[in-house]
Amino acid sequence: MGVYIESLEPQVRAAVVALRLKGWNTNSSGFGGPSHSQKQGLQFSGDMFLDKVIQQAVEACGAELQPINPTSPSYELQFEAELPNIDVITRKWDGLVDLIPDLGQPIATQRSDWTDRAFVINALNIGMSADELIGSPFATELAIEEAMSAYGFSSRQEHRPLV
Repeated sequence: MGVYIESLEPQVRAAVVALRLKGWNTNSSGFGGPSHSQKQGLQFSGDMFLDKVIQQAVEACGAELQPINPTSPSYELQFEAELPNIDVITRKWDGLVDLIPDLGQPIATQRSDWTDRAFVINALNIGMSADELIGSPFATELAIEEAMSAYGFSSRQEHRPLV
């Protein structure tokens, strides 16, 4: 997926995994940001254009399915959460993903240097120190050095949690 499963917002996590198992590549997912705090979105693409029947089924569930690019099968699935309840939102995602057809070949995932750096950056953002990351299989020494450099730290002693 290019991210650690913990980096996905919990209400959309199972939906992202389900789409990938159906052969769809996922991109951005979760809440729509501060100005759209109740809006949920999920971008995905694959080897098949979705027809009007699927679009109508999605709309019947109170969501929208919009093509991102008319020349490629890429979409944004979105809805506005009626209640700020994670269980309700999760069930809505699960039901919407059930409407998307299976392409027959799951999307392979692999860990990369980029995901290692992202893990370290997220850990630093939530207040962990670089020393606390030692021993994590995802926090390679290179990932720690690159993440700390991205924040302008030249040494571990200089690092202070960002929160």
